[in-house]
Amino acid sequence: MITAPAGWRAKRRAKGWFIRKSTAGAGHFSLPGRYDGQMPIALVTVRLRLPSRTLKEKRTIVKSVVERLRNRFNASVAELDDLDDPAVATIGAAVVSNEGRHADEQAQSIVAAIEAWRLDAEVLEIGTELIQV
Repeated sequence: MITAPAGWRAKRRAKGWFIRKSTAGAGHFSLPGRYDGQMPIALVTVRLRLPSRTLKEKRTIVKSVVERLRNRFNASVAELDDLDDPAVATIGAAVVSNEGRHADEQAQSIVAAIEAWRLDAEVLEIGTELIQV
């Protein structure tokens, strides 16, 4: 078993480094003063008109779009509204970043990808929002 040298925690604290425990139990170090407490979140909402007559047809189209967005952009994506209407779907995506500019770029990339894809659906409305938490 590999052990840390004696006094390594005291040396880290003396240099201004802090040890934070993760849920896995392993600690990682961070420099003080680098994190300003702001967490930018970019939100994208897309409303689509679908050529489906049943909820089963709608589910296949929406599932395809949601999975493509998740895989390509590593974003949180879900169907948000119009769950019982087979002709309309509202899909939302959220991107969290450490920088507002990057989160906004990701949101704009998601919008561009949806517009560029040849979906069987007509894009009715697209909305983006950048919030600081």
